[in-house]
Amino acid sequence: MWNATGDIELYVDIATPATWPSPDHVTMIDLDLDVFRRRDGSVALDDEDEFLEHQIAYGYPEDVVFHARQSADYLMDAVRERREPFGFSSESWLERVSGEFRLG
Repeated sequence: MWNATGDIELYVDIATPATWPSPDHVTMIDLDLDVFRRRDGSVALDDEDEFLEHQIAYGYPEDVVFHARQSADYLMDAVRERREPFGFSSESWLERVSGEFRLG
């Protein structure tokens, strides 16, 4: 999700892979970890505390924890280095909607 409001430029939720149990229903689980980039270029990993709490509360399997952490590490680098699609390809799309939608 590209967030065009405030000082957050890009916000990426880490979740389980989406599945479609039926044509009109999608299922996924938000795993709390989020990677975001501020407009000044700084990148951060958010909600690690919630991720740790929910590992215990919901009994996340070890492979889910491993892949969530692996995804977070990959995304931190990709977002920091502006590797596409986390680079500049989104700018033209945001410009197209900037006058049509006002968020926040």
